[in-house]
Amino acid sequence: MLTSHRWQNLLTQLGAKMTPSLTPILDAYREKHRYYHTLQHIEECLILYDRLPTKSPTVEIALWFHDVIYNPQGPNNEMQSANYADGASNLIYNLKWPDPYTLNDEI
Repeated sequence: MLTSHRWQNLLTQLGAKMTPSLTPILDAYREKHRYYHTLQHIEECLILYDRLPTKSPTVEIALWFHDVIYNPQGPNNEMQSANYADGASNLIYNLKWPDPYTLNDEI
C-alpha cells in the first residue's frame, strides 16, 4: 500500500516536477510514541480511499499527510501536519496544492 511507486504516481498526478523521498513520511508514522496514528492507520485510510468510486489526488495527498506530525500532548497536530505538508511542497517544484474550498467539495 505505502509504496514509492504509489507516492510517485500521486505526486505526478498533482503536477510535481520532482518527487522527494517517501522515507521521512514513513519514518514519522513509525515513531515509537504513536499508538493510533501509525503506518497501519495510513494504510487503512488508503484501503478505504481505494474503494471509493471516484478518486481525487487532493484527497489522497491529504490522507498521506493528515497526521504526519503527532505529539500525544500536542493541541495542534493537524496544523503542524499541514505546515509540514506545505514545507514539503517547497521541495516539490510546481506542486499544485488543492484549494481548501475545492477540497471541501471533493470530500
